[in-house]
Amino acid sequence: MISKSEVIVADALAGAGIEYVYELPLLGSDGSRRYPDFTIEDAYTGETWFWEHLGMLGGVKYDQKWTANLAWYRSNGILPDEEGGGPNGTLLTTTETDGIDRPQISCHIKKIKSGVTIRCWRNQDEVDRRAYAAS
Repeated sequence: MISKSEVIVADALAGAGIEYVYELPLLGSDGSRRYPDFTIEDAYTGETWFWEHLGMLGGVKYDQKWTANLAWYRSNGILPDEEGGGPNGTLLTTTETDGIDRPQISCHIKKIKSGVTIRCWRNQDEVDRRAYAAS
């Protein structure tokens, strides 16, 4: 693992009993390779999840690189979870613009385990409290 945050994500996945491969090479249709932080294959559903932790988002060069990587994923049929995923997999991302977003990590794990689309929000705990209070 390269970053402390990736270790946190890996520990959360392992703690939830989700098997993953770290930086499994992914070959694109143009012959280029990417190395998603975590690749999770659900043998039961056939769904493949690619998880990228965007730990330095907000820096100009990092943002430019991420924009190019996102375009690459799209061109290879791997779409963000927010768009329902793609024919070749679903892309999950986590960030840490205000520190590691543990609720976002937990939400993605629930999504993987349940196979149900769950909307993950920043400050998920606050969203959950408001929803509970409204019911």
